[in-house]
Amino acid sequence: MKDIFDGIILCSKCKQEMKKGVAIRDGFRIRYAYCQKCNERLWHPGDLASYRNFSNLKRREFRVKLRVVGNSYAVTLPKEIINFIKEIEKEFNIKANEEIKLMLDELGKLKLIFEEIEEKIKSK
Repeated sequence: MKDIFDGIILCSKCKQEMKKGVAIRDGFRIRYAYCQKCNERLWHPGDLASYRNFSNLKRREFRVKLRVVGNSYAVTLPKEIINFIKEIEKEFNIKANEEIKLMLDELGKLKLIFEEIEEKIKSK
């Protein structure tokens, strides 16, 4: 399906063709169109909705259990987070038993990195 932002967008005030740009917020790409003449800015509605979902998830605190599995400990990821990742990256498939990066970020804080998403963000 074609994206409306791929076409030519005219400013509603001065009827000039708007230029395209990308804003990065929390590592999130949000596309916009802007008019150089009257400084009107039009944000991509799909990107804005995804960013708002991300912001809402980021503010939430999930309570998960730490479980013992053999000689290791396991934590389950909430379905809301996995569904959000799948929604953003339609072609990104999270599979059971897939290896991801886990790092100690700071004292008391762990970081999980899904490599495919990280590589895509860096390449854009």
